[in-house]
Amino acid sequence: MRSVTTMSLANLDALIDAKLKEHKEHDAAASVDPADFDWNKRQKEELARPFKNFAEVNKVLDDKAHEDRSAGAYAFMKSCVRRGYTPEETFDLMTKHTDTYIMGHYADADGDVNESRVRADIVRAFIKKTKKRPAPPQEASGIERREVFLHKGKIHEIIDQSEAALIAHGVDIYQRGALVRPSTTETIVAADDRRDTGTRLIPIRRDGMREIFSHYVDFKSYSATEDEWLSADCPKDVGSMYVEREGLWKVRKLAGVINAPTLRPDGTILDKEGYDPD
Repeated sequence: MRSVTTMSLANLDALIDAKLKEHKEHDAAASVDPADFDWNKRQKEELARPFKNFAEVNKVLDDKAHEDRSAGAYAFMKSCVRRGYTPEETFDLMTKHTDTYIMGHYADADGDVNESRVRADIVRAFIKKTKKRPAPPQEASGIERREVFLHKGKIHEIIDQSEAALIAHGVDIYQRGALVRPSTTETIVAADDRRDTGTRLIPIRRDGMREIFSHYVDFKSYSATEDEWLSADCPKDVGSMYVEREGLWKVRKLAGVINAPTLRPDGTILDKEGYDPD
């Protein structure tokens, strides 16, 4: 059976308007003569976030993660706009790194950089408005994830912050010699062969820990090309190192699990579901 995707007239009108606006912006940029363009005008009041050094610029322009070198060059130019560089400063940065992967997009038949093409693209990048990055999809569970920034050399702090997010959300993770979580979908066989659903403890391993962290932590990795902190997957080291943190965990301790009411040592009855700190 074929499936048919439908679109309301309002949504169709909005899509057409967006496309027309995009074409107008492209035409406006294409119609500007680079000779008449103000190459010394900043879009920000000052150079707010300059690149640290020559090597940092070279690393960004030599990033082979961009299969489309044209897109990589445009992303670098937009990064310069956000950082506060002038068009001329952007041109100067790029033409000092002509041997990089991304700048190979502008190489002519002799291998030399076509500076006219570089300038034309810079004009387009500085005139065309930056599209707002779409907001990440809301967690189906409605969980508000805590942001943790992946700074190099700070993995111990990253793990501390990730654990704090779990504790703040009251996640059912416990320490019992190892990290464990309860499972309430297990079938328990009683002495008379009667079967019922009960709870047992499941050990948490490295990849399982990464998945749990991902539900409650929005890991942020810095993209030099985009000049933004972007959401990222939980690093493997965070999951594995946290699982190995025996003796340093701050999550709650657990003696065991019961599936029926019982007596405490002091004679009181324990009959409420959930974690009992006593």
